[in-house]
Amino acid sequence: MSIVVKRIMKVFFGLILVLVILLIAAFFCINSIVKHSINTGAPKLLGVNTHVDMVNIQPLSGIIHFKNLTLANPEGYTKDKCLFAVNEFYVSINMRRSSQTPSRSKRF
Repeated sequence: MSIVVKRIMKVFFGLILVLVILLIAAFFCINSIVKHSINTGAPKLLGVNTHVDMVNIQPLSGIIHFKNLTLANPEGYTKDKCLFAVNEFYVSINMRRSSQTPSRSKRF
């Protein structure tokens, strides 16, 4: 093999290795990424204060667990009550069927 082909292969395998490391890091940090997104992105998107204390995503089993999720009332409504507040809830997705047909969650 020529030197150019060897360099291209090294760069290619290096990029694959970096991609695998990033995917593994995202897999282990997905809970904090989603929690941060809800706490910072949702208020900008929805225009109301939004907060969640804990998010636990189990991608292999298809379970998403939220604790203390609150959405405040929009402006013009009472500030003492939330539009939506839940202490704890689960969303369960059948991972085998999710790519085939729409399914309903059994546990909410």
